[in-house]
Amino acid sequence: MKKKGYSLQIKFLMISFLVVGFLEIALRISGKFQTYNEQMLGTYFYKYRTKKDSWFHSWPKNTTMDYGYGEFTYKNTFNELGHRETSFTTFKNDTVGKKIICLGDSFTEGDGAPYDSSWVKLLENKLNNQTDIQYNLYNAGVCGSDVMFNYTMLKENLIDAKPNMVIECINHSDFEDIYYRGNESRFLPNGTTAAPNEKKWEVAFKYSHLFRAIVTTFTPYNLYLINESEWESEQKKIQLDMVNQLNRTASLCASHGIDYCVVIMPFPTDIGYDNYPLFKEIPSCLSGNIEVVDIHNCMNQAFDTLELTQFYWPFNGHFNGGGYDIMSSCIYKSLIQNKTMTTGGITLK
Repeated sequence: MKKKGYSLQIKFLMISFLVVGFLEIALRISGKFQTYNEQMLGTYFYKYRTKKDSWFHSWPKNTTMDYGYGEFTYKNTFNELGHRETSFTTFKNDTVGKKIICLGDSFTEGDGAPYDSSWVKLLENKLNNQTDIQYNLYNAGVCGSDVMFNYTMLKENLIDAKPNMVIECINHSDFEDIYYRGNESRFLPNGTTAAPNEKKWEVAFKYSHLFRAIVTTFTPYNLYLINESEWESEQKKIQLDMVNQLNRTASLCASHGIDYCVVIMPFPTDIGYDNYPLFKEIPSCLSGNIEVVDIHNCMNQAFDTLELTQFYWPFNGHFNGGGYDIMSSCIYKSLIQNKTMTTGGITLK
């Protein structure tokens, strides 16, 4: 009888493994529980396991890679700091032009467009075509960066170039990034980056789509691994973290005699909608000496007469060159209106 009981247990285990395996394969084939990065790049990127052996968030230094998602393909070349730029040393040594460093994430790097069609390079062209002063804009945007990583890169590396101005472009993805990675406490004294909010079970989430189905069905966590039951209260904390960080960046720039401007931008899918109210409140929370350019209204007005779908990649979610051109125009016009820039030049120290 005991032998028969063991046999039944083995059969039950075998059937269970088969059922689990079948469900796993079926869910993978359906694609329903794929993450954004898996759809875009074919691989899973941990949300909470953010330990790094340095303080810096950048691409591999001095490398070149083919980049694209099927909707577009182009070649990216990264310099000695891991930025999608030409030599930082050359920029640093420039003594002729007015130097502007642009900080941000994938929308600043120019994801979705060739190197010369990011809003940074298009703004540089507008400045050089419409004024008598030579401008040299350095694109320090990196896919996935946030205001904390921007500050560290600026303080430890970029500030040595003695720029005349720093423009930092932010969007609501900074909220999610800080939620996963934590605030400035992520940077450890030994020069590494911690993962203060790490979830040990995320490894199961990475490898099993069935586990993802269970987690997203029976817990408050969604497919982006955001706990929806705490998200509203967490956003208020993150808003304070962002405001404090932007104020720190402004103080750093002021201590070096550098003009500082924060650009508030919408995602393509935010245009025409009043999304993320806590993010939009940030300008009113910043210290009074920070130049703020909110291009939401300008972008909304621009697409009143344009077909939005022609200016961004629906699958990838980023602007194409045409979208970045409109974005650069909105930034340029706003800076003119705020009297940060004039036709005679830029109010740089």
